Amino acid sequence: MRERSGEWIGKLPYSKLSRLISKITTIHYPTVVAGPGPGEDAGIIDLGECMLVTHVDPITEAAESIGRLAIIVASNDVAVTGARPRWAQLLILLPPGYPWERVEALASEIGVAASELGIEFIGGHTEYAPGLEKPIIAVYAAGCACRECIVPTGNAKPGDVVVQVGYAGQEGAYILARDFRHLLAEKGIPLEVLDYLGREPRLSVVDVAVDLAEEGLVNSMHDATEGGIIGALVELALASSRTVRVDRRRILVDPKASEALGRLGVDPLKLISSGALIASVPPETVDRVIKLADKHGYPAAPIGVVEEGVARLVVEEDGRVVEELYEPPRDEISRFWG
Repeated sequence: MRERSGEWIGKLPYSKLSRLISKITTIHYPTVVAGPGPGEDAGIIDLGECMLVTHVDPITEAAESIGRLAIIVASNDVAVTGARPRWAQLLILLPPGYPWERVEALASEIGVAASELGIEFIGGHTEYAPGLEKPIIAVYAAGCACRECIVPTGNAKPGDVVVQVGYAGQEGAYILARDFRHLLAEKGIPLEVLDYLGREPRLSVVDVAVDLAEEGLVNSMHDATEGGIIGALVELALASSRTVRVDRRRILVDPKASEALGRLGVDPLKLISSGALIASVPPETVDRVIKLADKHGYPAAPIGVVEEGVARLVVEEDGRVVEELYEPPRDEISRFWG
């Protein structure tokens, strides 16, 4: 494990991000329903006949399967607003001298993932760029939804139940098992566990998220990417300007992943977690949300509540507060890159 003391890797802290947004955002069109802001990962534009949802995301903290991850991660961010992703643009930055056969393999991987999700590419840019040690891929994804289907992250309401869909930390465990297999082996993790973690988990939440929105079962959703389940919960609280209170023991974690990550000293709740989402749900629809998640093959459980109060996440365990966060944590996986 490598970590550079004092150097931040990952998303900017919100104190710095807010300053950047204030400098960049100078024009405001009335058709923009959701623009840049704490916790809101997607832009929403009112086109009259449909609500256009857009999102862009890079893959920077993985080396294997980055093409597939790039498509899935960007698509998830569109889907949790209630829109099915349909179009994408692709940015591929390659280190000088990166072998052409590997570029072609990367393109094939991207094409397969996009086909599985029904996404058409409408443009992009590819180049060999100086100063890179590994490829970086960014995907701009977009989709349309009906006005009633849109679910902004900032729409969590006091009294909502917070429901988790999918396991925490699966994506991070997968990346570590693929990119840092030797390190996990040195920690004594059995070969069969490494093989289990190295199989690609179910990382897309597109179908379940769109169904939850179209059925009108949720007030707010957020996918759990950088910062993991804890990061997603903080972002939901910030976007909604509410207090979110959760029971740490209720958060769903794959037992095999939890054991392996524990040997590395990694908190699975703060580890990148594509394939999981959180939703703020009216109490009367909780059972239907869990039933729909089960229909799609995802575990789901209530883990907390939304309350009036300052924008923050309160994490409890055994009835006592163990953590209080006002901005997302640094993702645990960032400690392995440096």
